[in-house]
Amino acid sequence: AQLQLPPGADVSSSSSPPVSLAWHPTTPQILAAGGASGVNIFEVPTTPPAEQPPALVGPGIQYALPTAAGSSVAVTAVAFSPAGDLLVAADSAGSVHVWWLEGDGEEGEAPLLSWQPFGGSSDAAAGAAAVASVQVLHQADDGSTVLMTGDARNAALKLWSLPPAAALDGASPVCLQAVQFVSSARGADDVFCHAVVQRELQLVVLANTVRKQVYTLHYSLSGSAATSLTSAAGAAFDYAAFWGVQQPILSLATGLEAAESQEMAPPQLLLYTVQTDAIQQYWVNPALCSSSGEEEEEAAATEPEVVLAPADEASAAAAAAANGSRAVAADVADGEEV
Repeated sequence: AQLQLPPGADVSSSSSPPVSLAWHPTTPQILAAGGASGVNIFEVPTTPPAEQPPALVGPGIQYALPTAAGSSVAVTAVAFSPAGDLLVAADSAGSVHVWWLEGDGEEGEAPLLSWQPFGGSSDAAAGAAAVASVQVLHQADDGSTVLMTGDARNAALKLWSLPPAAALDGASPVCLQAVQFVSSARGADDVFCHAVVQRELQLVVLANTVRKQVYTLHYSLSGSAATSLTSAAGAAFDYAAFWGVQQPILSLATGLEAAESQEMAPPQLLLYTVQTDAIQQYWVNPALCSSSGEEEEEAAATEPEVVLAPADEASAAAAAAANGSRAVAADVADGEEV
């Protein structure tokens, strides 16, 4: 299918970021595409004739970034809320914007909420201030949401609590937790991650291209996110695990596969990765990515089967020895360096 890019996007220019895509969670033919000037909403036919290639209908509604005329700010990430009523976009100047899709506004309306999770910058070309990822981790019954943002390298992650859509206008996001990945050798320069969220397992999966490592961060829900009460939704990272791979991961996606051995066993986490010389699929035992009581017992009897890259053997061996030769993992405290 041919995707008509948003106005101003130029894929031949090295200064133009890749187009960011997100499928609507409840209306599968709706696709959001973020590019050089904002987010376009496309309708993709689900049942094209067999003899014809699929075609995109659109662009339809367009949501422009609230920037000054002539600005080079571009969308770097886009996401829908689980209910599909919120559209969230991050940009190259370090801002995050939230639109309410079920409001009474017209096409091109300004976002109800905009803020800079990491300080931001007016110099979009610098790129260092960009928000590289934005993900909605959970949406509670009352409509409040938990959002995750990552800085330009996804080396710093923050969790945010947002009020229900009807109360977004003029609201202030509440930062719930901040986590920073660093390296003892090169600090933040040793971290450049691709981030995806697996909501069913309450995991954030990050692939560090520089170190040839994969990290998982488990998060626990609180407030209405966990109990369906009317208090604001909340979340916190509570467990981290990592392992090495032999080739840098350039992009990744996740999936789930039902366990074959036990009827009540949790599904296996699947990682689909594009690496420098291969496209790989990995199976990950979710028990090794959480510190809950039952999972800890299962993890104690399960040796992680991973292939460590030579550059990571020393650090992995030291960490494994400190953890009794089990999965390389650690508890995560608020604002703690990982």
